Amino acid sequence: MNIFVTRKCGNNCPYCFAQEFMQSKTELSEENAIKFIEFLRRNRKSIKRPLSELNIMGGEPFLYKNLGWLIKKIKSSKEKLVDDFIIFTGGIFPTENLELLNGTGNVEVCLNLNEKKTYASESAYDLVIKNLKTMIDKKYFQVGLGYNIASLDFNGDEIIKTAKRFGIDHLRFAIASPVYGNDNPNIVHPEDYRELSPKVFKFIKKCHANDIKVNLDCRIPFCFFTEKQIGWFVTHNQRVPEGIKSCACGGGPLCVSPELEVSKCTVFHKTNESLDMFTSIYDINGWVLNVIDHKFGTPDLFPKCSTCPHKTRCSGGCPAWKKDFLDKPDEWEDTNKWIGLLNENIHLHDEYCESKNNTAYDNFIRNEMLIQQIFESFHRKNEPNMLYYMFLYYKRTGNSKLSRRYKRRAIHYGLTQEMAANFNQS
Repeated sequence: MNIFVTRKCGNNCPYCFAQEFMQSKTELSEENAIKFIEFLRRNRKSIKRPLSELNIMGGEPFLYKNLGWLIKKIKSSKEKLVDDFIIFTGGIFPTENLELLNGTGNVEVCLNLNEKKTYASESAYDLVIKNLKTMIDKKYFQVGLGYNIASLDFNGDEIIKTAKRFGIDHLRFAIASPVYGNDNPNIVHPEDYRELSPKVFKFIKKCHANDIKVNLDCRIPFCFFTEKQIGWFVTHNQRVPEGIKSCACGGGPLCVSPELEVSKCTVFHKTNESLDMFTSIYDINGWVLNVIDHKFGTPDLFPKCSTCPHKTRCSGGCPAWKKDFLDKPDEWEDTNKWIGLLNENIHLHDEYCESKNNTAYDNFIRNEMLIQQIFESFHRKNEPNMLYYMFLYYKRTGNSKLSRRYKRRAIHYGLTQEMAANFNQS
């Protein structure tokens, strides 16, 4: 879970996908901090264990005067509320602000490091390096680096050199993503991924040769790397292929703003709900699943996405590439048409059973083939409701083998007894 303690930021990254989110420059008030801690207590009571990881983010967290107070307040609870704290920083803040963490105990820091040429000035870059040096040499923080690849001519060697200089052996990387609903000319468009991919793979191999562990942050399409390259990852770095998965619920972040508004990610910050509405992180996951994830399916960045055999495990990259799906959920309309086709074919089946007319049977089979074709290419074919519709369809049309298969798949993918009861009553 990500808690954004401030929207103030000392940097102006050209690829930033939180530009709209940062515009108000507000920060987490003490009152809202207490409410957030109360949520952590509710979560602890509900799931019977601490939150595994709390990412403290901004803006720039080291511009938030209550940073240390917040961490100490969470840690002072009678029951352990959080296992690990990670502070995400851009490194541009007064060095003395590191004193905010005095007395907080062990914390990890992830410093988002850009290439030197992208900073507003050389002094800004020098400040980042100064703060990085101070974190490690004087504060003894465990530091990892974050790196966003935004251009075809990115200089990964510079990042590797800095990591080696400071003895850092952990790097998170991401391919820069857009702000939902807006184009950003400062990032690589998916149509250029074919040219970008071998350069990224070469960069990762260089990291491996320099004993730097690399893992993938935000999602990329499964086809970004070749099968041969993925085979190399399986042997040398399993963290990267583990990150090539759906950005659906459980595969992406959960963000809480300074106003305690919950969203899936900063690119979807306008689609939010109050933290007060939730008891646990599982409740938030369920809300995200129903409000966002079930609507977008996959972005279908490329024409072949619609028939790709990896659709069930690949979200096609960042869903923010898919414009307007929250405002125009065309796939809900597709769903209704699909369900209508199922019902139509049930009537054709009944007509054939009554008349034994060959024409009725031919129409039934023709529709049956169309239904399978639509279903196999459907964006949410492992969505439990859709699977249960298939179960009901084959149960009604007398195919016991397929009806059992789809019912079991529906259960595996999250069908509850309540959901099943709603179908049976309809």
